[in-house]
Amino acid sequence: MCSQIGPPLKKRLPQRITVLVIGLVVGGILTLVYLSGKNSVSRPRIKSLCQRAYSGDARAAESLKAVGSNAVPFLIELTQYRIPRWRTRLPARVPKMPFPLRQQIVHWLTPPDAAALHEAAIRALGIIGQDARDAIPLLIRALQDPEGKVPWEAARSLSNIGKGSVPALITALQEETNSARGMAIYTLGLIGSEAHPAIPTLLSILTHSNEQVRGSTAYALTRLGPEAVLAIIDLAAHGSPEARAAAADVLRQLISSPESPILTLRLMAASENPDARRRAMQALGDLKPTTTIAVKTLMAALDDSIPEVRLAAIKALGNIGAKAVIALPELNQRAEEQKEPERAAAKLATERIEADIAVKAVSPPQKEN
Repeated sequence: MCSQIGPPLKKRLPQRITVLVIGLVVGGILTLVYLSGKNSVSRPRIKSLCQRAYSGDARAAESLKAVGSNAVPFLIELTQYRIPRWRTRLPARVPKMPFPLRQQIVHWLTPPDAAALHEAAIRALGIIGQDARDAIPLLIRALQDPEGKVPWEAARSLSNIGKGSVPALITALQEETNSARGMAIYTLGLIGSEAHPAIPTLLSILTHSNEQVRGSTAYALTRLGPEAVLAIIDLAAHGSPEARAAAADVLRQLISSPESPILTLRLMAASENPDARRRAMQALGDLKPTTTIAVKTLMAALDDSIPEVRLAAIKALGNIGAKAVIALPELNQRAEEQKEPERAAAKLATERIEADIAVKAVSPPQKEN
């Protein structure tokens, strides 16, 4: 009889040992999670918060913000998480046992989705915002990551960090691959006016050979605020023929958008900063707008308290030509009464407007687009 009982016991013994080992492992993991959960800046807690925030849990997002920069090292670790080989094999080795128990063990032993975890950790860095500045180099590299939504999450996080990420993004504009350069351009556009230090570099690649890069650059420039508008207008007026054509395309996009350059320049013309007002006058002259409201904006600047602003407005009216005819009485008066150099500038502006009127009087009418 003993000989009959012996073999089955020997067969069941390895299974029981396996169950015991798995039980000890799971118990140890639960104990560690419980103990570390008491610490608000523990790896398991940060991992849980970033996953919950990624799924749309507003409370988890607020908790991440509260932890702030203390969470950044753990989140950086999560972006580099790789599934150990043993974890991919272990669930398949769970022995046959009652279904509820087997299901629970498999749930604890199944490794997380690495790609989703990377995306969640990168988004969490963006939720933290400016306090996640130490992660900027990692996020810049993530812009080139081919995995899932990682590049787009990295772009959003860099934009949430804001102007602190701009220097690294400007460097990224020099990347050899168009995809990497395109993601950097896209991110600068998301940041908006705080990315204005990137304007010269963006203007330099506005004539890039790749059509997609050119399109992304044009779009980004339309989102960088008044400084970009002034730079585009200046390029359209004074750049190389190729650059002027590219800048003109950007201006057409701006004019058809709610952020019209005329509106932007009118706002600048009302600025308390005299240099901003002067630059707005110069830009209006370079843009040569045909709207009455633009001409009236320049005429209002003729009474500015700063001589340089008045002089820039006079020259701009001359550049506009026949469309500035309503400014002739004011300019004629200033050509007689004002001191130099305003007197000479007003006289020249009057001559240019009258000459343009004369040319248009003998020219055949052109169809408006």
